[in-house]
Amino acid sequence: MQTQTRWLEHAEDRRSILFCVLFLVSAALGYLLNFHIPMALWIAHIGLSCTLCFLVGTIAHNTMHHPIFLKREHNQFFQVFLSICYGHPVSVYVSGHNFSHHRNTQTRRDVIRTTKARFRWHLLNQLFFFFLVIPSLIRAESQFKARMKDEIPGWYKQFCREQYTVYCVQLVLLLLNWKAFVAYILLPQLYCVWGIIGMNLIQHDGCDPDHAFNHTRSMTGPWINWLTFNNGYHGAHHEKPHMHWTEYPAFHAIAIKPHLHPALDQSNFITYLFKTYICPGKRLRYDGAPLELPPAGEDEDWIPAPGEVLRAGTSLGVYPSNVRPTHRHGTLSMSSH
Repeated sequence: MQTQTRWLEHAEDRRSILFCVLFLVSAALGYLLNFHIPMALWIAHIGLSCTLCFLVGTIAHNTMHHPIFLKREHNQFFQVFLSICYGHPVSVYVSGHNFSHHRNTQTRRDVIRTTKARFRWHLLNQLFFFFLVIPSLIRAESQFKARMKDEIPGWYKQFCREQYTVYCVQLVLLLLNWKAFVAYILLPQLYCVWGIIGMNLIQHDGCDPDHAFNHTRSMTGPWINWLTFNNGYHGAHHEKPHMHWTEYPAFHAIAIKPHLHPALDQSNFITYLFKTYICPGKRLRYDGAPLELPPAGEDEDWIPAPGEVLRAGTSLGVYPSNVRPTHRHGTLSMSSH
């Protein structure tokens, strides 16, 4: 049962904060030990840091859709804290993810559409998807940031606070111990963003972007969703992107699963990865038919019209606490919370 605390809208987000702290503790331990342990242990430690940082990425994703604190200033501070862990301003989710991807899934206005990956060996599509879409994401970030500087100065200032804080913190950590910085900060943060962007291929490749429900693949196993704060329920997230992550399992069971093709409700994440990328490792549609890729093409302009970002309310803290935006099949509207 969800409970509100003095600071948090949902008490369950104590775990979100804890996992962010655990990543920083893991990094601090790496600096403290400074590789003065057996090689097997520091390799395992780096692996733990990478995993924790990836989980921080899922928390950043959730937070940029649904702020966790009751007060705007607390949410703004938490964004800065998340950015330090993530290694990049988390406000960028508002551009390439919230607007480009959610509103234009798998079209040329979606800068992270999976059809950009075209290797014959499907495993290579997963491994290199990040590198294929990152130029578009960088351009999207730059274009959106330039627009928001005049349209929503508050968002732009928040972005700058996050950006410059990250620069300063990383510079200090680099100067303290560059080897520890690479191993316990930079490498985990690169793994995080590679993994978060790569999840898009798992969640959307081979799906039907024109279908009301079959546009997204969900991973419904309990362990993967406990670790990733219910990010496996991606169909529910696309239908209600501003719903808090704790509500996704129930919403999926009631509103998504009854209408979803059975192959898009995957209960075992590891089994799905093995079948999809190893054996047989074929790139297929969700219904088992061979996937026919559309012609490759350039990104189309996706940036919302002037004023639309503010009306949609997806910039952290811009909407009143008693109002939440809702998303229904590509449109955003305001509704009471």
